[in-house]
Amino acid sequence: PQSLLQIQPQELVNQLESTGPIAEAVVSRQVFPPSLTIEVRERKPVAIAPSPFDNEPGFLDAQGIWMPQSSYTQIKEKLDLPKLRVLGFQEELRSHWQTLYPLIQRSVVKITVVDWHNPNNLVLVTELGKVHCGGTDAFLNEQLRVLTKMRELPNQIAITEIEYIDLTNPQYPTIQLVRDPKSPSGGATFSSSEIAQRL
Repeated sequence: PQSLLQIQPQELVNQLESTGPIAEAVVSRQVFPPSLTIEVRERKPVAIAPSPFDNEPGFLDAQGIWMPQSSYTQIKEKLDLPKLRVLGFQEELRSHWQTLYPLIQRSVVKITVVDWHNPNNLVLVTELGKVHCGGTDAFLNEQLRVLTKMRELPNQIAITEIEYIDLTNPQYPTIQLVRDPKSPSGGATFSSSEIAQRL
């Protein structure tokens, strides 16, 4: 307990906004009758993601702001956990996430995991299997458009036979099949023309 005159609204705003789940805070002070009003706008978790620093469990919002899971401990029974998982997220990837997340939301093919462990090769885990996208955002929209065209792929090739789909160059997609240890050449690769014939 302290006098309202001793409370600095802006300091309180800074404290609140420095905590993960608070996106914006407004503090208003009234001397008579004495009152302090605090309004907050929360960040909505859209993906489960371990901390980029120490692997502490947490969440990402749509802007790429990381929030510790401990911030939601008291409301975890009411919190609808996101289905999407992000691995290998780092602060410098925030702008990439801001580009990628809206595309994931609109994707016809379900995406469950975003793997950034290799900064030179973004890997998406989808209902069609793993998809290699390379290390640039330049083709993301086109890559997901091509992936949508491939959604009937399970009718032609068993998902368990696909090691990964390579969309690094979306104009020439390829499919790497699971390697056969009995085969000296390993797994087969379908070229873009062969994929077009199958689809």
